[in-house]
Amino acid sequence: MAWWNPSSRNGRNATVILAALTVLVLALSVPGSLQYAREQRGFYLFSRAFIEDIPKRLTGPGRFRFGLQPLVAILLGVRSGLADARAGLPPYLYGVFFHRAARRVSVTYGEASKATLLRKLSDPYVKAIRYASDRIGDSGIVCFVNNNSFVTEKTFDGMRKELEKDFDLIYVLDLGGNVRKNPKLSGTTHHVFGIQVGVSINLFVRKPKPKP
Repeated sequence: MAWWNPSSRNGRNATVILAALTVLVLALSVPGSLQYAREQRGFYLFSRAFIEDIPKRLTGPGRFRFGLQPLVAILLGVRSGLADARAGLPPYLYGVFFHRAARRVSVTYGEASKATLLRKLSDPYVKAIRYASDRIGDSGIVCFVNNNSFVTEKTFDGMRKELEKDFDLIYVLDLGGNVRKNPKLSGTTHHVFGIQVGVSINLFVRKPKPKP
């Protein structure tokens, strides 16, 4: 039963190319960095010269970029943090270190994903499915009625891969109903629950392994 589309070949190729270029740039910079460290008897980042150069960067020709880059990073972090707070989610790092369910999602669904934006994996229904998958042991059935975003969205590609490995049979009844994708579906006429997000009924079956 094909109930999701795998990542496209073009997307995988682009990811591999970008990763290779990143590794190449880092590899090319290593000899020069080591030579500098040898000549200066230490690394620039941990030297007194680095501290003394900070005021110069604030007033030198690169001062705009020196201030803009951390400012953009801070603004993006604040925006993501506010979005998590509105959704009732804990801070990402706090969740990874102190919430077992969030940590399990990160090391399984997150690690298996090729997507770059994984914030949606913090959704409570994702943690619930991960928790139930761990709890049923060698055999059992997990059934959820939840958001259908994991069925097709790219962010959940790692989750789909892990579910396919964790269970022997997967049944998904996608009821649709995402108002953001189709505003004509608003209200209870076209949505059984009268809500704005899409819904799916999901049944995950883990068969007992044959005894040796």
